[in-house]
Amino acid sequence: MSLYLPLFFPYLLVGSLIAQESQIQPIESELAPPKVSIIALGPKPARRYSVPQYKSSDPKTIGAQTILLEPPKTSTPPCQLFYKRAGNRKWSRFNIRFNSQGALTTIPALKPLSFYSNLSINENTKPYLKLPPLKFNTKTLIFLTPNEDKTPLWKDSPMLTAIPLTRSVTGGSRVLLYNASNQVVNLLFSDVTKIPLKPGSHKNIDLNELALTNKFTLKAKGLNDSKVALQESMKNLPNRTKVYAFYDADRRTNGGRTLGVFRATYEVPD
Repeated sequence: MSLYLPLFFPYLLVGSLIAQESQIQPIESELAPPKVSIIALGPKPARRYSVPQYKSSDPKTIGAQTILLEPPKTSTPPCQLFYKRAGNRKWSRFNIRFNSQGALTTIPALKPLSFYSNLSINENTKPYLKLPPLKFNTKTLIFLTPNEDKTPLWKDSPMLTAIPLTRSVTGGSRVLLYNASNQVVNLLFSDVTKIPLKPGSHKNIDLNELALTNKFTLKAKGLNDSKVALQESMKNLPNRTKVYAFYDADRRTNGGRTLGVFRATYEVPD
C-alpha cells in the first residue's frame, strides 16, 4: 500500500480542490455597482422674450420674429455636474434632470463623491453637491431642492434627499411618494384610500395592501391650492415602481397651482 499512496495522493488532492472550488461562488460577480438618478425639483422660471424694435428706415426689422431668451443664470439648476472616479485624471459628466425623469447612471460604490458645477476648480473651490457612499446592488433617486434662503435659487448648494428605489425583501412598494414642498399633499387612491403626505416626508405604498384592482386612479392636491395637481389613471404593472414627487412651484408657470408634480416609472425587479 505504501508504494501506491504517493501515486494516488496528488490526484486525490487535486480532486478535492476542484470540488471545493465548484462550491464557492465568486462574490465579485454578484455585486453590481450602485445606480442613481439626480433630479432637481423647483419652480420653472417665467419665459422671457426679446421683442425687436421696428424701424421704418431699416428693412431688416420688417417681419422680425420675437426671440425666446434663456432663463436668468442660476434661476434653474445646472444641467450637468462633474466628478472624478478614483484613479482617473479625466472628469466624468453627470446629467441632471429638472422636474423630469432621467436615466439611472452607474457610479462607484462605497465612496463619497463630490460634484462640481463647472471645471474651473482650485483648492478653494467648494463642491456643488456631495453624494454619500452607496452600497452595491442599489438604485437610488437623489432629489435636489433649492435653498429657500438663497437668491437666485440654484446659485449655492441645494438640499439633498436620497430615497432608495430598490424594493425590499419584505414586500417593498409599487408606488413611491415624496413631498418636497412646504405644504401638506392630500392623496386619494381610487376614491377609497386617503393619505395625507406631510412636507419633507416620503412613503412607499404596496398596491396589494390597498386591495386595488389591476387599474386604479391617483389624485393629489396641495393644501394651499383649490385646483387638483394630479389626477391619473394607471395599471398595476409587475416589476414597475411609479414615483411621484411634489415640490413648490410658481403659480404663474404652473397653471395657477403652487404644487408641482414630478412623475416617473422605473423597472425594479422583485
